[in-house]
Amino acid sequence: MLLWEICFYYDERDGLAQKFVRYTVFTENEILPRMKEDPRIFYTEDGKRLAPAFDSHMDRLQEWRRDTRIFRPGDALTHVGTTFIRLQMSESPTPLALKP
Repeated sequence: MLLWEICFYYDERDGLAQKFVRYTVFTENEILPRMKEDPRIFYTEDGKRLAPAFDSHMDRLQEWRRDTRIFRPGDALTHVGTTFIRLQMSESPTPLALKP
């Protein structure tokens, strides 16, 4: 179970990195080259909303930011430590502090 939890954690971290790459590539290829152009290119024809591609990009950015709040430095150790304690407690009625 502990190994599964560790694998799950790092798999989620990898997914977060892939989202970052996707976000960065879109920013570098679609937004930055157009920054000096007419700002209307980022909006729908009526000018009331972001164009669908840029609106989706903002959604992905918000998703990525939400995910990064979950995975902060040190979380792997906290996550693994909590899982280890849970496993120890489920295997023995003796509290960890009293184990030899």
